Amino acid sequence: MIKLDTPDFDVNSLPNTLRIPIETQLLPVPEDLALSALVAPDPVPPGSHVKRINLLRYRADSREPLGAPLIREMRIYEGLRAHPHPNLCEYRGYIPNTNGRVAGLCFKEYTVPLYRAVWTKMLFDVDKAMSDWRSAVLHLHQHGWIHNDISSGNLMLYKDPEGLTSNSFTGIVVDLGECTKKGQTIEAETLWFSRGSKIAEEENDLYGLKQVEKFIQDGGRMEGFN
Repeated sequence: MIKLDTPDFDVNSLPNTLRIPIETQLLPVPEDLALSALVAPDPVPPGSHVKRINLLRYRADSREPLGAPLIREMRIYEGLRAHPHPNLCEYRGYIPNTNGRVAGLCFKEYTVPLYRAVWTKMLFDVDKAMSDWRSAVLHLHQHGWIHNDISSGNLMLYKDPEGLTSNSFTGIVVDLGECTKKGQTIEAETLWFSRGSKIAEEENDLYGLKQVEKFIQDGGRMEGFN
């Protein structure tokens, strides 16, 4: 075995070390949600996924703290609690840090994204899955929301491990991080699945669903995209 000498160094001595003031990046629960917001169980139950801030996106000159998108997404899920849908991801509440700020959002965990199912040639009822995803998208539209990021990574396939609901896969729409009210300006997009619009419109999601169907039919190939 070859032993490599590892130099001793102090990470704090690196010239480009960036100290991120975490407490300034996490935001408190908005006042209008303070009494009604759902708090996630503690400890987080098994089979959960926790969405936290992405420290890699930190910029000292950013216009808003990293926690701002988390609060915007939290507002959507809190609003949808009064209008649940079986094909939208299950929101389990926000996770407070020791100072009560929003440190993360807790969801039921879905482990099979569409792209993995297609690329591994997993068998599933395509018509049922498409119907499930479309139903969830239309539900969002009915309440004035546009998902804006319908793609093979944000559509999941889920099967009840105990078979209590169904033996077939259920289509679930996840990640409302880019979801906005109809008519708002949008920036983020997933190439190939996006129609390139900069305005939140129903057509964005419907185009994404068409591309998803084509993605499945073509075995995961994305024509013209390298």
